[in-house]
Amino acid sequence: MHHFGITFHRNKRSKGTFKNELEAIPGIGEATASQLLKRFRSVKQIRQLTERELTAEVGISKAAKIWQYFHP
Repeated sequence: MHHFGITFHRNKRSKGTFKNELEAIPGIGEATASQLLKRFRSVKQIRQLTERELTAEVGISKAAKIWQYFHP
């Protein structure tokens, strides 16, 4: 039983960590944030991408929103 409790808590905690800067961007939801984090592993790496690289991953509209958020 203890194993399941620990696993549940770890999963719940890690889901909370993904609700970071990406989901704070208007128009960027959980699915897009998860897709980017799975591909690039961290917000820091996503921040360093070019607008073209973002566009290839999530499309023009979302890429523009992300780019504007990190490069005002």
